[in-house]
Amino acid sequence: MNIILKDDTELLDEVVVIGYGSVKKDDLSGSVVAIKAEEMNKGAVTSPQELIMGKVPGLSVSQGDGAPGAGSTIRIRGGASLNASNDPLIVIDGIPVSNDAAPGTPNALATINPNDIETFTVLKDASATAIYGSRASNGVIIIQTKKGTQDKIKVSYSGTFTAKDPYKRIETLDAQSFREVMQAQYPEGTAQSADIQRILNVYPNQSTDWQDAIYQTGLSTDQNIGIAGKAGFMPFRISLGYNTEKGTLKTSKYERYTDNHLSVDINVKGTINKNRFADSGAVGAAAFFDPTKPIYDEENRYNGYWNWGIVQGAQADLATQNPLSLLYDRNNHGTTKRSLGNIQLDYKIHGLEDLHANLNLGYDVAKTTGRNFVNSNSVQSSLDKTFTGLGQGNTWNNLRRNHLLDFYMNYAKNIESIKSNFDIMAGYSWQHFYYANHDITYSNPTEDLGAKEGYTYDENERHYIRDDHRRIPYENYLISFFGRLNYNFMDRYLLTATLRRDGSSRFSENNRWGLFPSAALAWTISNEPFMKATENVLSKLKLRLGYGVTGQQEIGDYQYITSYSFSTNPNTTYLGTTLLKPNGYSPDLKWEQTTTYNVAIDFG
Repeated sequence: MNIILKDDTELLDEVVVIGYGSVKKDDLSGSVVAIKAEEMNKGAVTSPQELIMGKVPGLSVSQGDGAPGAGSTIRIRGGASLNASNDPLIVIDGIPVSNDAAPGTPNALATINPNDIETFTVLKDASATAIYGSRASNGVIIIQTKKGTQDKIKVSYSGTFTAKDPYKRIETLDAQSFREVMQAQYPEGTAQSADIQRILNVYPNQSTDWQDAIYQTGLSTDQNIGIAGKAGFMPFRISLGYNTEKGTLKTSKYERYTDNHLSVDINVKGTINKNRFADSGAVGAAAFFDPTKPIYDEENRYNGYWNWGIVQGAQADLATQNPLSLLYDRNNHGTTKRSLGNIQLDYKIHGLEDLHANLNLGYDVAKTTGRNFVNSNSVQSSLDKTFTGLGQGNTWNNLRRNHLLDFYMNYAKNIESIKSNFDIMAGYSWQHFYYANHDITYSNPTEDLGAKEGYTYDENERHYIRDDHRRIPYENYLISFFGRLNYNFMDRYLLTATLRRDGSSRFSENNRWGLFPSAALAWTISNEPFMKATENVLSKLKLRLGYGVTGQQEIGDYQYITSYSFSTNPNTTYLGTTLLKPNGYSPDLKWEQTTTYNVAIDFG
């Protein structure tokens, strides 16, 4: 007889990735939802979170401000903190990434190519998330990217083209209606009537729709090509992606280049994000700017844009600014380069094949640079009282670095004689976060103004540099010991128990370590013999009970230490000496702690 064995894809689909391992879906006792690639949202998707909008109960994804590449707010079962971050922990290919996105990056997911994602797993209740301890109060999202295959080489391509039009506008008065309203408000004979008539009739035939002036049709494209297969004994996958999005607000633009190389369990991802940020204040200005005035006026001193200037001998500081000048007289752009990768080794112990040793070494490095300047002679620069009319801005040069070492042992054994299945895991984790910000504020003079207090003129940059420019490196460490027991008796009675002990350098020695336990029980009622008669009606019926304690440490670094800040306000000096201001601190500060109970019924 010739017998050919084939993969049971239905059985494979039931395996769910959880923290530090995987488990059959039927053996889950916590609240976990897994979304595979074929179940994700299709179409014009720029950011990974858009793939799972509306797909997971209890998961809320709120879109950003509509700017190209803008981040979204992600919440799992609402928020758990009053003052700290309510963002879930993101784990990408086994690497818990920092929620502190570098400047110019909207969030931790912004630099991941959605086309490279294989599965999302959302851990919602404490029995599922407590394995991540002091960072799990807001839930956990685990992302697995696509890997190589054992098949012949396959080439895949996907491309989308999108047009976005801001057709719905704020209802505003046209120029004629505006004139009529103003004339009715200040009728002839009132004190302001003559001034109003003069202002309204500077351009008697002018009618400007300022919203038409600032908006455009946003064209975008997303192009991806992937090559997967097997080279010798090694599966591999290489993908290249390009995404560009022109915003509906003029001057806004976003570009992303991705390079994703995966072979065996070695993952390396590289991304370049380029952003041109538009001043969103132009949206409000377009709704409220005087429609009887033109966009351009060559005789106006504000770079050719019509703006309110000197009124009764003083700069009109409170007047609405020309929306087009807000967009084109500011050059705010940034570039983020990010690389994320890991190598994961799994070793089956000889003679005890049910015991596995797993080592995961990973890194996540992001470097951002950018400049935000207003042009000289712009209306924005006219409001700067230090260098009136000359323009100024700032640059940033920032580094985010995250190193990870995870090691755990896993023992899984099915003992038929006692109708029991054991899955035991215990491990150690070490993670190091490093941040460095180098932000400099400049002026942009057209002539040498001489010595300015608090500023130094840089001959190379041809700018004045503020003396208090910041370079702030800081770091923190997280060390953890963790373990989990999954026990299945008779395929009907399930027990999951986890324990994690975290130690964080963010807190004092007295509050550095915390213990985070969880337990969950589940009863698969549909597998009971007395339920056989209902198998044509009920495919699944399970009762779940869960309890757990999780934490939240995104409340800042080293706030238990006394610190001081130099005063930069010239009015807060004493006899010409700069004063020190004490910052708030608490020696008893520790992470937040959340206790969660979960009761659920699963049925199909």
